[in-house]
Amino acid sequence: MSILNKFNQEIKLNITNHLSKQYLLQIAGEFCLKREIIGIEELSSGNINTTFRVNVKNLKREKSFILQRVNKFVFPSPENIILNWILISEHLARKICIKPFTLVKRRWEIPMIISPKTNSKPWLRQDAQYWRSINFIDCSKNYDLINDSNQAKEVGFSLGVFHDLTSDFPRERLVKPVQTLHDIEKVLLEYDQALASYKPKPLRTTNIINRLSFLQTFIDNKRSDAFVLQEAINRGDLKSKLIHGDPKISNFMFDVNTNEAISLIDFDTIHSGVILYDLGDCLRSCCNPSGEEPDDINNVFFNLDLCEAWLKGYLTSARSCLDEYDMYYLPYSIRLISFELGIRFLTDYLNGNIYFKTLTSYQNIYRAEVQFAIVKSIDENWSDLIKMIRKLRKYYF
Repeated sequence: MSILNKFNQEIKLNITNHLSKQYLLQIAGEFCLKREIIGIEELSSGNINTTFRVNVKNLKREKSFILQRVNKFVFPSPENIILNWILISEHLARKICIKPFTLVKRRWEIPMIISPKTNSKPWLRQDAQYWRSINFIDCSKNYDLINDSNQAKEVGFSLGVFHDLTSDFPRERLVKPVQTLHDIEKVLLEYDQALASYKPKPLRTTNIINRLSFLQTFIDNKRSDAFVLQEAINRGDLKSKLIHGDPKISNFMFDVNTNEAISLIDFDTIHSGVILYDLGDCLRSCCNPSGEEPDDINNVFFNLDLCEAWLKGYLTSARSCLDEYDMYYLPYSIRLISFELGIRFLTDYLNGNIYFKTLTSYQNIYRAEVQFAIVKSIDENWSDLIKMIRKLRKYYF
C-alpha cells in the first residue's frame, strides 16, 4: 500500500452525500496542504449549499475551516455572492477595528473567505461546480433551537450589531443574489404556477391529499393579508437598507465558554431590502421553541417571552436602525415571513423538491405546515404581541 493511500485511509470522514472521499480530499487540498487534513465532516444545517468542516493539523495545533459547494440552482452566479461576501466581511473588519461601544469587552468574529492556494480567484471551479472556503470560528457553537430568554436576547443583540455596523455600507456595490427574495407577489405567483402545473404522484395517500388541501386553503384564506408590508413600502413608510437575508437561529455562533453570541455567519443572501424582513425572519425562527422540523407539530407556537427578550437585545445594539414605522409594522413582518417561507416550501414540493435539500419526498410539506402553525399562533396571540411591542416602543423611543 502506498503512503498516500495509507494516509487517505486514516483520515476520518463523516460524509452522507454522493461525493467520494478522494474527490473531497482533492477539493479540500486546494485550500490547505493535503497532508495536514485529519478529518472531513459533513454539516447537516442549511437547506441550500453542501457544507463540510475540514479539520487540519499543523505545528501540533488542530484547527478547522468550512468547505462549501455553492448551489448553482439557487445562486446562478456563485461569483457574485462570493464577491458580496468579501465586500461585507472587509467592511465589518474595518468597523470592528474602531471598537464600537456595543462591542466593548465583547468578542466578535467575522466569517472570512479563504482563497485557494493556486487560484487568482477567491473560489475554486471544479467540474462545473463552485467551491469556496470560509474560516471556522474557533471555540464556537451554534444552535437549532433557542433554549431560553438569554439566548434569544443574545441573538437579537447579534443581529442588531450586524445592522448597526453595516448601516453605512454602500449598497450599490452589491449584486442582489436572489431576485425573488421576500417579494411576496413573486412568491405567490411562483406558487400559483407550480400548483397549476402540479402532477400528483400516483401513490399519494389520503393523508397527503388532505394535508395538501389544508395548505392550499390556508394560503387562500391568508393571501389578502400578505401585502401589508409591500403597501407600506409603496407609500414610503418603510425604507430600503442593507439586510442579511437569512438570519435564522443556526446562523448565529456562540462562544462555548461564555455562551455570548459572537458572530452572524452566511452572507449569501445579503442585499438591499426592508430591515423588517430580517427581524421577522429571525423572530419567527427564534421564537418557535420546537424548531423548524419538530417531532410533534402540535408543539409549535410563537413564544412571546422569547420575542420580548429578543427585541430587548436588538434594541440595545441597533435602536438607531429602527423608527416608529418599523415598530408599527414589526408584528406584520413576523407573520409575513412565516407565511412566505411556508409558501416557498410548498412550492418546492409541487415543483419536485428542486430548491431545498430534502431527505424524504414529503419533507417540504411538513416544513410548510410548521411555518403555517407559527402564523396561526401569531394570529391567536396578536393583541398580546401588539401590546408588548407598544410597551417597548414607549421605553426605547
